[in-house]
Amino acid sequence: MSRQQKSTEAHSALTVRVPARLRPLREHEAPPDAAVIDRRMVEYGTELHGMVIPDWFQFADPIHDLSLIERFSYLFGGEQLPGDEEVVDFYATFGPVNETAEITGGRWPAWLGRLEPQAQQELLQDPMTRWSEPLWWLHDRGRELRLTFQVYQHLKAEQSAGLRALFGAVPAGKRVIGIELVAGRIIRDVVDEEDIGRPGAGSVGFARQEVSPVAPAPQSRPLTDEECIWLANRLLAQQLNIGEEGSRRQWATMSGPEGAAWAGRPSSVRLAHLRSTQNLTAALYLQVGEVIEREAPLRQCQGCQRIFLASRPDRLYCSPQCGDAARQRTYYRAKVKQPLRPRTKRRRR
Repeated sequence: MSRQQKSTEAHSALTVRVPARLRPLREHEAPPDAAVIDRRMVEYGTELHGMVIPDWFQFADPIHDLSLIERFSYLFGGEQLPGDEEVVDFYATFGPVNETAEITGGRWPAWLGRLEPQAQQELLQDPMTRWSEPLWWLHDRGRELRLTFQVYQHLKAEQSAGLRALFGAVPAGKRVIGIELVAGRIIRDVVDEEDIGRPGAGSVGFARQEVSPVAPAPQSRPLTDEECIWLANRLLAQQLNIGEEGSRRQWATMSGPEGAAWAGRPSSVRLAHLRSTQNLTAALYLQVGEVIEREAPLRQCQGCQRIFLASRPDRLYCSPQCGDAARQRTYYRAKVKQPLRPRTKRRRR
């Protein structure tokens, strides 16, 4: 059975059946501050009698199926772009991310906040904007999810070196007072150490600096173990609260064979206390919180960095193909580092 078929059968309680359509991304629909690799837009609305209406409905109790986070990470948490059929199947199974924000006095898709004001005004006139999502937005969510999971894994294993690699170094004489994830990147708030000791230091201005992948300058200092642990816990709490703030508990009736299977007993109708979410991002972070609470066997692939459900404690890769590719990369990189031997001509006799 293929991954796609397996996933569709596993998510009967979450199925929203969105007839998604893909089209090329227009120039003004791309953010100006990032290189967009996935240039596709998903539309999931239906035009009816001249009006565009959403073609999906809310899903409930997402934290009972951890393969949601695995599937999302598989499609949007790696560098490889998903195929059109995979994206359409994901929307048919789980629905849109559906994150909204307050823009010009109304609730609009949150991805509009990453665009220039002129592009926003143009898109606000388009009735399909409310029922569309660019795939670069989903890849941003996937990177944030992957970074959150990396922070959790390093913190759980007490790997301060791994956390320092994620958080970067601090300019000399400064201290990090806050940290957050923005568009798939770690952003830090730093302040002068001498300002922290002053009265009213909580209101001082601070300089926002992005973590850079380049080596730190000589005048920088590495984070201490205590700083790493504090920042990691703070970042995890912030991200998990996305799920808590975007969800609520409510009573619902479960009936038919699905309700009986979910309850584990043969009753046909029963009451259930379920957690519903406002958007898919909230559902994903609820699942991350569930993983942390009960230490579910989710793991990050050492080859492609995607999150996967580990069937064995010693499993390091999400698939045999990914493991083979990672071992081949390691082998060829080691070969490149070896010095080349001078070639000698053989004499003819």
